[in-house]
Amino acid sequence: RLRRYIPKSSASAFEAAAREFREAQLAIASRPLSHLALAEFEGQLGNLELALEHSDQALKMDPENALVRHARGLLLVRLGRHDEAIAHQTEALELFRERYPDQPKRWLWPLAYLAYRYHRADRLDEAIGAATEYLDICEREVQHPDDHYVWTLWGLHDALYRHGRHEAAQVVARR
Repeated sequence: RLRRYIPKSSASAFEAAAREFREAQLAIASRPLSHLALAEFEGQLGNLELALEHSDQALKMDPENALVRHARGLLLVRLGRHDEAIAHQTEALELFRERYPDQPKRWLWPLAYLAYRYHRADRLDEAIGAATEYLDICEREVQHPDDHYVWTLWGLHDALYRHGRHEAAQVVARR
């Protein structure tokens, strides 16, 4: 993905920098977050199968790491494996909730991503539930919501409308 934006005159320097980054991460590859960084890096380069290998390794090393599960879900979406992505996003959200039970702001972004995943998979009831929970937490806990708020609001409106709940969709549209 990034390669197409790099001028040909800089391509060899970019490849050298990429190689150095890989070597540095592999030098500390006993840490799951090193493999997670490599998975993200390779994913950005469009090397999705290699990214998945690093994601697998990170998950094997630390299956209870919410960030690893969340990142794996994002990668699986890029590979078109939506059901697996939803499973990992759900597990990531549960891990965040267990770790921070009294701090719902800490699990807002995994909840927003899960709502989006449900919406993309046409699992509208689940999308509505996750989006509604996210928006309720935002209204109670967050003074200045980020971009997740806007696209979760849009997703909720679309899911309600497609589900035939037009009046509820109108209420959301006014927000």
